[in-house]
Amino acid sequence: YIEYKHAVSIEEIYAILREKKIQVSNFEINRVTNGENDSHYYCAVISFRASKAQMDEALLKSFAKVKDVMTVEEI
Repeated sequence: YIEYKHAVSIEEIYAILREKKIQVSNFEINRVTNGENDSHYYCAVISFRASKAQMDEALLKSFAKVKDVMTVEEI
């Protein structure tokens, strides 16, 4: 699960997955709008298949380092 401020952030995350040759099986993106000031952000749930070597703590940290990413959680 990833929350981010700008749509371009998800492109960088997807590039990380491609670079590590991780196969994505499902990708769901939602835009969340704050009714008070009409601001918004995005959230994505990404399902992928990765080996133990590919799925290490560094992978999630690399997602979190992408500009404008607010939250990264493994579910």
